[in-house]
Amino acid sequence: MSAPEKILVCLLSDQQIPNLLSIHALKRDHLVLIETPKMKETGKARHLLEALKCGGLDFDGRSTRQSIKHEDSISDTLASLRAVYSIFPSAKWTANITGGTKIMSIAAYEFFKAMGADIFYIEVSKPDELRQVLDGKTISCARSLTCKEF
Repeated sequence: MSAPEKILVCLLSDQQIPNLLSIHALKRDHLVLIETPKMKETGKARHLLEALKCGGLDFDGRSTRQSIKHEDSISDTLASLRAVYSIFPSAKWTANITGGTKIMSIAAYEFFKAMGADIFYIEVSKPDELRQVLDGKTISCARSLTCKEF
């Protein structure tokens, strides 16, 4: 029996760098990109995937986009997370809750905490560290980004 797929969930926002850095640092098999209507309209998921390609990570065929109807709704965020979880129920889940709205981050934290998933956050004052929310341990995500990635 093969090991379950390792999935990283990223909450998309205007600030793409925390997601970009966490994806490089955590090296998961599959990405789930949670997008609000505004992020969908502005193509943030596509931009992130293109930046990853420029940095040597190609997630074509290894990413899933999940939309949220109302970015200020905990219930909508939870419904979107449940929907995408149902696609990959046996996977090992990891979440970066740095992006999105505050409401999205709160909902994602609650959802993934209940699952026992690893939950990470990047503090603005320490952009080179991924902090595991539940135990405070850090992983280095220091990386020099190229102009194309940025």
